[in-house]
Amino acid sequence: MKTLKQPWIIRLVSCMGGGLVLALMYGPQEGTINADFGSEDGVTTLEVEVLKDKNVSKVVVAAETGKVLKVKVADAEDGENGGEND
Repeated sequence: MKTLKQPWIIRLVSCMGGGLVLALMYGPQEGTINADFGSEDGVTTLEVEVLKDKNVSKVVVAAETGKVLKVKVADAEDGENGGEND
């Protein structure tokens, strides 16, 4: 039990954990790109850009109720898709 508290074992486990986190972050990315609060028809909204399968979608959610108000594909003019949707 004493060997598990040695500094080199603690450092080894910490480095392996950090390596696992970096490996998970390196792969193909999906998730939230950008999020911002706004207002639509007098309702406070949360506008979120989401990346899925190299496509960016903009999702508008009512902040108070959590109800999805709108989902649309983000404009290609921002260059997020890079013209890869051929």
